[in-house]
Amino acid sequence: MDPNTDSLPDEAVLFPELEVAGHKIRPWSLAQAVELAPYLGHVRKLIQEEGITFENISDKWMVLIERGSALLPKLVSVSVGMTEKEAGELMLDDAGAILAGVVSCNWRYLKNSLRLGQTVVAAKMAH
Repeated sequence: MDPNTDSLPDEAVLFPELEVAGHKIRPWSLAQAVELAPYLGHVRKLIQEEGITFENISDKWMVLIERGSALLPKLVSVSVGMTEKEAGELMLDDAGAILAGVVSCNWRYLKNSLRLGQTVVAAKMAH
C-alpha cells in the first residue's frame, strides 16, 4: 500500500491530472497522441539532426525552441483542449508552465516516441 495514493480515487491514480495556469493537463488520450504524432515526428527528427541527448539538452535547448517553436501552439492546444489561436495568445510564462506539465504527464510516451533513450545510447556508443 502506498500512503500517497491510498486516499485518492482510482481514476486519480490511473489518470493523474495537473492544473497549471487554470488549465487541466492529463496524460494524452489515444486520439490526442494520434493527432500529435506527425508533430512529434518532426521533433524526433530535429533531436536526431542536432544530436540532442539528455547530457547536452541544457546546452542545446535554444535549438529546440528556435527550430521547434512553430509546433508549440499545436502541442498546447491538443494537450489542454484550446484552439491554436488561444494557445498562441498565452503569456510566455503560462505557456512554459503548461508545456512543462504536458511533458511531465506524458514523459513515458515522449521518451519512447522521441527515441530519447536510443539517442542517449547512440551518443555513448559514438564516444
